[in-house]
Amino acid sequence: MSLATHAVALYLRATAKPGSSSAERAQDRMRKPKGSAQPPAALSRRHDVSERQVGGLACWTVLPRGTTVTRGAVYLHGGAYTGEITKQHWASIGALADEGVRVEVPLYGLTPQYTYRAPLDTVSAACAESPHEPDASGR
Repeated sequence: MSLATHAVALYLRATAKPGSSSAERAQDRMRKPKGSAQPPAALSRRHDVSERQVGGLACWTVLPRGTTVTRGAVYLHGGAYTGEITKQHWASIGALADEGVRVEVPLYGLTPQYTYRAPLDTVSAACAESPHEPDASGR
């Protein structure tokens, strides 16, 4: 790695991701309680939002309001199994619903309570329980 690249990496580590700048800081961040996973109120004003439990974890369904569902998607928010879903994720989900997409949003377990293997079971169960075809109302 060049000296310039090394300097940029150090700068970014110190300023952009200070909570993950060392293994100890990252572990401390992961141990802290997670934030709320509730969708923002603005999403519920624009779309039909419902929640169900899948394997003891929340799975949200976001449906477009006032338009026919044309397709479906499962939205996995990312976060490297350490970060909860954020307002930016919910904004992306809303944009999908704006385009007529039924969006299933399974919230999978995060560290340290869960391992990286846990999401597979949660997502598989959420997909199996999700309706694959719109019902008579187009949903």
